[in-house]
Amino acid sequence: MFLPNNKKVVTLEREVELLIWETVKQRQQECLDKSLGQKDLMQLILESAMNDESDGSGKGSPQKFIVDNCKNIYFAGHETTAITASWCLMLLALHPEWQSRIQEEVAQVCTNGLPNADSISRLKTVNTLIYNISLILISCKKKVGFFPNM
Repeated sequence: MFLPNNKKVVTLEREVELLIWETVKQRQQECLDKSLGQKDLMQLILESAMNDESDGSGKGSPQKFIVDNCKNIYFAGHETTAITASWCLMLLALHPEWQSRIQEEVAQVCTNGLPNADSISRLKTVNTLIYNISLILISCKKKVGFFPNM
């Protein structure tokens, strides 16, 4: 009753693939319009897919390769961000003195009250907190065995 039926899963899967493929097409067009000196992750995925297609290894379609890699990166990043944000909120709730320090820093750095791309890099206490929580999460996962190769 609470699980989606197969038709809904297939529909959502197609929708996600179409959204990813629209982004890929837009990125391919940008690459054609201008020559980029630096390669970003999307460009490396596209090149890898085209190389796999040209070597005739028959590992699958390049479109599937691109979509699968984009999904992996997006969902892994989403979960990592969500877990880190949850831990930040929990630790801030346990340590109100850090809440005060961060609120003061945000008030000083973000003059209009809302952070933007420039002000986020100047939030040293916030960055330190996120960095330390990330280290804690990694060390916990190592102990539990989530990252066997680390």
